Parts: sequence; structure tokens; C-alpha cells
Amino acid sequence: MADEKLQAALTGRLAELYGMAEGLKTAAVVIPGILRDFRGMLDDLPKGGRAQEEYRTEDGRAVIILTGLKDSKGRTCVDGALVNGKRV
Repeated sequence: MADEKLQAALTGRLAELYGMAEGLKTAAVVIPGILRDFRGMLDDLPKGGRAQEEYRTEDGRAVIILTGLKDSKGRTCVDGALVNGKRV
């Protein structure tokens, strides 16, 4: 999933959870850092490797789980995202 689409989908889930105004504010602060961190994890994987990481918002109301891989050519991909157990 492309980062822009993933960011939009995660933002939508946080808006559902927190309400529109607070969700957008929370997403604007939290999601870029989460995606940057997870992309770094994927970049550090060996070719053919997989990763999964769990992130929590500071207040604990949202748990975001990302999964991804680095293929045999070294390309990375986020292939799964959950917010509080719901697939994004």
C-alpha cells in the first residue's frame, strides 16, 4: 500500500475513533512518525524479510499494527494495517 493511501486510511480510522477534529489532529501528529519508523524497519530487513510492529497512541485509545516485507529485489511494501483490530 502506498504511504499516501495508508496515511489517508489510518487518518480515517483515527477520525472514527476520536471524532473528526481530534482524530485529524492526532493523525497529523502520530501517523507520519509511525510510517517513518516502520519504513526504517523495512529498509533494515534482509531481502525476503518480514516485519510487524505495534504502535499505540499516547492515550492508549488506538493500537496500530503494521506488517510489511522486503522482497527479493530489495523493494519494501507495507502489506497490512490494523487499528484496534480492524483491517485498514
